[in-house]
Amino acid sequence: MSKVLFKKIAILSLSERKAFNFNFSEGINFIHGTNDTGKSSLIKSLYYCLGGDLRLDDSWKSQEIITKLTISHEGRTIDFFRKSSTFFVSVSEKNQIKSAKIFNKTSTLATEIQDIFGFNLLLTLKKGKETVLANPATLYFPFYIDQDDGWSHALESFNGLKMYVDWQKNALQYHSGIKPKEYYSLNGEQKVLAAQIAELEQEAALIRKTKFRFEQHFNNISFDIDINFYLDKIDYFVKKCEELEFEERTYRLKAMELYSKRSSISDVIFNIENERANTSDNSNDDMSFIIDKYEINKSKVSLFSQKTKLYEEKNNLDFQIIKIKEKLLEHKEVSSKIKSMLSDVHDKFSIKEVIDSEAYKSASVAFENQISEIKNNISKLALAKAELDLKIKKFNNIKRTKEINSYFLKMLNKAQIKLSLPVSEKGSVVRYKALTTGKTGSRSPRAIFAYHYALLMTINSFSSLPLLPIVIDSPKQQDLDDELTEKLIQFCLDDLAEISQVIIGAVKPERNMIGYHSINLNKKFSLLNEDDFEKTYEEIVPTFNNALLELS
Repeated sequence: MSKVLFKKIAILSLSERKAFNFNFSEGINFIHGTNDTGKSSLIKSLYYCLGGDLRLDDSWKSQEIITKLTISHEGRTIDFFRKSSTFFVSVSEKNQIKSAKIFNKTSTLATEIQDIFGFNLLLTLKKGKETVLANPATLYFPFYIDQDDGWSHALESFNGLKMYVDWQKNALQYHSGIKPKEYYSLNGEQKVLAAQIAELEQEAALIRKTKFRFEQHFNNISFDIDINFYLDKIDYFVKKCEELEFEERTYRLKAMELYSKRSSISDVIFNIENERANTSDNSNDDMSFIIDKYEINKSKVSLFSQKTKLYEEKNNLDFQIIKIKEKLLEHKEVSSKIKSMLSDVHDKFSIKEVIDSEAYKSASVAFENQISEIKNNISKLALAKAELDLKIKKFNNIKRTKEINSYFLKMLNKAQIKLSLPVSEKGSVVRYKALTTGKTGSRSPRAIFAYHYALLMTINSFSSLPLLPIVIDSPKQQDLDDELTEKLIQFCLDDLAEISQVIIGAVKPERNMIGYHSINLNKKFSLLNEDDFEKTYEEIVPTFNNALLELS
């Protein structure tokens, strides 16, 4: 199983011009400090910088804080920057930047958390019942116990998770391996398909309802149509067609007559031209011939004049005939359609019935086509959903669930015995409330720690998710005596440190805390200081501002 390590945290207050830097060891880290020294603010900043929203002091939020947390995972160095609700994430490998992205809210950061850690838990929103990628805090909650809320109610160290339906059960099954990430990936696809099917079914129901209302309304529609008016129109078109056909015949006969006249005149002109050609020029002395020639030329001029007029008249008639033919064709087509319709429906249907039938048929076909298309789409989606159901059933392994819960109970009993708590005979990963509530005094925080311990050991043995750093703030709760405090800390040193990096916040060092990598905050409000501002500013601000300019 892979591990995630916190390497370094840098915190910058722009308003107060103060800063803080700290490098973590890969094993155990202690942060010591009394109230108001900034111990809890430092501890909260760790998972807060990764997108885990939790309760911060108003004074801390008012300081215009920018936090940078550097982590390592599977050979990659990942820098998380956070200022209020804005995140910048830079992923490097072998000193080369592989990706750099800006996110303006936690919900959009979830996709990056999925890519980095392989965390693909899908949860359903209470409002709207939409299935979405879970908030990053659902990845972090087993690994963090917050001083303010984590010791009073199990699994409530982070804010913003109550918007999901039954998030604790789903997230616990995911982390423990009862339902591995493959299950939730398939389950998410299944929910998407189910939502699409439901949406299509609603659409089909709406179309059926609309179709029914259309049918009811259509039956009540009355068409006020004067049938005799349309019959008269039809008779008019038929008569007009006949008149046009008669005119066409008349024009054709007239054109033929003109063509005949033109031909005769052309023959005469031709003969005259030939006769002129054959006339001798030496006949100038013959007065009779001159007179004949004069008459012939006079006749020729007259004939040519008539020929021109005939051509003009013929062209004019040709143009009129063409126009008449065009009208004839247009009217013939209209009258033909009207005659055909009249022939089909005459004495059988009224024009009103024709209109009713065609309108109803068109609307009905449109409705049925839509419903048919939706049914086909639903069938395809249902088939895909059935295939997913079969795959999901493979992960509903009762034997594996019993094995995981049995191991969890074993680890829980181990912690209960060491911490002087009643030993639970029954218990499972998802029954966190029954195992942690109803306890008085220091028993309550001890029971919560025992539950977290058992959950973390179970995650280590059965989950496919990476192990994140375990962060515990102020384990000495409800006047827990020194002996039990040491036992609780020893659990962290012996068992939890074996599986992951451990960061513990405490008011003062206990006997078994000495000798480990640590920081001591001795003065009130001493976390941030002016000496570290310039160096930290240069480390954070230019990179963060450039990212905002280039990537936003």
